[in-house]
Amino acid sequence: MLLFYVVWALGFTNTAPQFYSPAILRFFGVLFIIGLIITIISSLT
Repeated sequence: MLLFYVVWALGFTNTAPQFYSPAILRFFGVLFIIGLIITIISSLT
């Protein structure tokens, strides 16, 4: 799951300056939240 955050961070820093649009940011935000929820659920079980 740590790899997911590394990929997300790299993708975010690479994409944000080029396509700084609300849709892109919302997409990455949703991915981040889903990853966060999965991480929390995984740590609880």
